[in-house]
Amino acid sequence: MQTIQDIAEWANDLHESARNRLGITGMTPEKRNASITELEKIVPTRIQNGLKHFLLHRSFGNNEAKQNLTPETYNSLTPRNFGNQQMPAYTSWSHKPMVPKMGKYSPKMTHIVSAWIPESHVSFYFPSYANDVDKYLKPVLEKEKETVVKPGEFKVEHHSDLTTKPVKQHTKELIQKLKA
Repeated sequence: MQTIQDIAEWANDLHESARNRLGITGMTPEKRNASITELEKIVPTRIQNGLKHFLLHRSFGNNEAKQNLTPETYNSLTPRNFGNQQMPAYTSWSHKPMVPKMGKYSPKMTHIVSAWIPESHVSFYFPSYANDVDKYLKPVLEKEKETVVKPGEFKVEHHSDLTTKPVKQHTKELIQKLKA
């Protein structure tokens, strides 16, 4: 099954092309409904203009910040190279603001933003597939609670400069501000 192969490739190697394939493929209706229900339990939600939004968080390095970040928005609509194709990037967002433990070839994470992501942009939720993978990959999917988000432009709140302050120092206040 291609979806499981893409999950394994993303989890083990962090290939953006695998994440894009998962985002484009999406989830079965049953997995999507279960994912939305799970997200509602673990992240703040709000209704805006009749649409449900989830408060999610993204960390990234300086190169991505230069390409996608303004003082007020995160924009993943700019096409990027994926093999021989140029397309906007599906991006990974987390249920909590954090700097992930990355491999030695991954960029140094220097930014964290939080945004209200519309339900319509939730494309793939890894924990929904935890029971479909092998015993080695299952705990990775259950722990990460990673959400793949369709390309878009989202209004963001910035967390403090990660080079000078620990993330937890201000996260609680920022989340309270975003909930208001």
